[in-house]
Amino acid sequence: MAPSLLRTKFHKPILGDRILLRPRLMQRLDDALAAKVTLVTAPAGYGKSTVVGSWIDALARSASTAQPVRHVAWLSLDEEDNHFPRFLLYLMAAINTCCPHCCQDVSQLVQERTDATIEMLTTVIINGLAQQEIPLVLVLDDLHRVNDAAIFAFLARLVEYAPPQLHLVLISRVDPPLPISRWRAGGFLSELRLHDLGFSRGETAEFLRGHLDQEPPATLIDTLHRRTEGWVVGNWLALLALRGRTDYAEFALHFEANAGRYAADYLVDEVLSAQPPDVQRFLVSTAILNRFCTELSAAVLQIDSDQAQAQIAYLARVNLFLIELSTPAFWYRYHHQFQDMLLSRLQMRYGQAAIAVMHRRAAAWLAAHKLIGEALFHLAAIPDHDAVADLIEQQRVNTLNELAFWELETWLNQVPQPLLNQRAHLLVGMAWVKHDRVDNEACRVLLDRARTLLEQESASLSDMDRQVLTAELSALELSTEAAMHPETSLALIRQSWALLRRNLAHAHCSVVLSLAYASQQLGELGFALEIVRATLAEAPAWPLVAQCRIAHAAGFFYFCSGNSAEAVQQFQQNLVLAKQHNLAVIGIISRHGLGAVADVHNRLEEAEEHHLHVVNRPYLTSGRDAVVDMYGLIGLYARRGEPEKSRPLVEQLKEEAQLMGKSFFLEQVTALQAYVDLTCGDVKRALGWALGTMHHDMETTADRIPAIRTRILLADGSDACLALADQSVQRLIKFYTGSHVWYRQVEALILLALVREKQADPEAATAHLAEAVELAVPKGGVGLFTGYGAIMLHILRRLRQQPASSKLAALVLTVLDADEEIRPQNTRTPSLPEPLTERELEVLELLAGRYTNKEIA
Repeated sequence: MAPSLLRTKFHKPILGDRILLRPRLMQRLDDALAAKVTLVTAPAGYGKSTVVGSWIDALARSASTAQPVRHVAWLSLDEEDNHFPRFLLYLMAAINTCCPHCCQDVSQLVQERTDATIEMLTTVIINGLAQQEIPLVLVLDDLHRVNDAAIFAFLARLVEYAPPQLHLVLISRVDPPLPISRWRAGGFLSELRLHDLGFSRGETAEFLRGHLDQEPPATLIDTLHRRTEGWVVGNWLALLALRGRTDYAEFALHFEANAGRYAADYLVDEVLSAQPPDVQRFLVSTAILNRFCTELSAAVLQIDSDQAQAQIAYLARVNLFLIELSTPAFWYRYHHQFQDMLLSRLQMRYGQAAIAVMHRRAAAWLAAHKLIGEALFHLAAIPDHDAVADLIEQQRVNTLNELAFWELETWLNQVPQPLLNQRAHLLVGMAWVKHDRVDNEACRVLLDRARTLLEQESASLSDMDRQVLTAELSALELSTEAAMHPETSLALIRQSWALLRRNLAHAHCSVVLSLAYASQQLGELGFALEIVRATLAEAPAWPLVAQCRIAHAAGFFYFCSGNSAEAVQQFQQNLVLAKQHNLAVIGIISRHGLGAVADVHNRLEEAEEHHLHVVNRPYLTSGRDAVVDMYGLIGLYARRGEPEKSRPLVEQLKEEAQLMGKSFFLEQVTALQAYVDLTCGDVKRALGWALGTMHHDMETTADRIPAIRTRILLADGSDACLALADQSVQRLIKFYTGSHVWYRQVEALILLALVREKQADPEAATAHLAEAVELAVPKGGVGLFTGYGAIMLHILRRLRQQPASSKLAALVLTVLDADEEIRPQNTRTPSLPEPLTERELEVLELLAGRYTNKEIA
């Protein structure tokens, strides 16, 4: 779920009806649409945003005539956006204002997948934009306010591969660190710079004539143009200073006489001195605010709202550089150059203590209205680091419950390290950030510091704080310490849950999920379900994304316990919520769960639908779920006699894996390619991969390499390959038994039975398959026995002769017979592999003897 976004950042400055029309610049911007990028750069006050805003208005007016229709997305950047995840979140929200269904996955990726690469993110965005029928003009205003290298790496790649539907407009005071020379040489770039934006003498004269009551004398025009050098804000300041005067020549004379002073200083002083004292106070006091409304400005100045609204109305009426940020008017800001000038006057008129009070008042109002980032900005400006730490402590749990790890990290980075080391809440918050990134080493260091601090400060903490922090530390320890004894782990889980349950309203979903999944991994499924069911019942005020995560865990635990009906209900409810609230990750993991249930129960069409959704969006779960779902699709298409349908899907996954740069994903996709080769009859090619892949320790049930390798070795059927298959399947048995995921245990038992059958040990094969049948069939898992061909039928028919398993075996045989009936008659039979050479047989024997590659060489 997205954190609160400032919607005013998506509005271009609202222009008055008295701005100077500049046809030459409008034509330049029209012509620039033929390029990929328009770069508008000049120092502050040259009207960059105004010119682009005027052009956007002109585009809208001409859309119904000669010009084609174009969407326009506007994003005004500030210093808080100098963090790539936040920048991208705002960028997607800006695009969403005019293209609501474009790139909808990216926001979820930014918030929930901290491992998402720039290459992957830009690819998702570019593909989304390429599907838009209406061209998009994307404007990034005040780009100079950010300097995060990741932002500019993203923009460079976006421009390089941008579809023709996208035109990017960059507005900045300085040239951004982008490949401008290459863009220029490649014809990608159009530019407006200082010499283009400054007023010519003719435009200066036209500007004055349009706003003064009398014809401006030539001396005034010449003096103003010479002194301001076409500076647009300088002309506006001069115009404001001329208000109420009738002797324009005298003003020009005084302006010329003060040539030694910076023109802006002279003009600002002239403008301010002409304002009533209360207006002057309002201007310089509200200059600390990057945006303000009536209530916020009233809080800073300690005046009532009516007075504040009257001051704002006056500033708007006299055009004192006030820019409306919303329609109807609610939020405002000053022109950035004018704000800088006002801030210098603030420093002259008030002491640091008085300014600090203003910042503190602003922070209090903003925090009360859940604008935490802006509140922290004002506390840091004082600076009051203790207050910054206090506010982050208050917001830590809410932020973690929104899964906004990147936002919490941004806040925590504002706290000096010595102070961070003195705050247990903040240390634990940073530990969760590191845990989310799977940086276990950094997480453990933070845990040690927090635990020591908690022991030292225990007496000063409330019971609730102490209990929640203790439970969080235990949950993190369980997640990062693999060597803990099971009995110790279970005791720690139960102790932590007892502390947490009475304080669920003050906890977050990550700690609950850590305890629940740790319970499941110890085989305590009943206790895991107790944790998540109690949380769903007792924490209804949690954010929707947190509740969905807990509900998904409940679905998984129900499935692991054999209660598929309850599992499907949880997954289906989450899928409905995901569609209603655009929770892309929740939607994909829900479909992953539903696809797994459909596979187990042999519901092929339903399984295919869910698997395809997951496979087509692998980036939402770092590729892990997509690997499992693709494995299911390969088997499904093979059963239908359409094995080649899998190949383009796996090739697509390979491209995604390369973009994501995840070694696990890349290795799994290579295995999936070999599995496709096997189902398409190319056993030798598949065997080449299997023999080149050594044993490795499994860490997750998403690892499909051992199962695929075993299937391929079984297909070869030589003694050496069967010996290797035996080793591989024994590892599967050990891992899946410890994972307490019954349907994976069944899969391993089936593969073991097949190995024994091919090793001419029918008694052992029948016994292992009986164990699989007894585990799976009472849970409805008949689909797990499909796709293995005649060898499975042979063992099952033998099993049917045994009284203890005859009924269960008969049920499975009924399903397999039906499965054979729907298989197309032209199903391709895998060709036999070419005979191995003596050298290859020798290598196989050595592999079966568990020699290493080096020893074999």
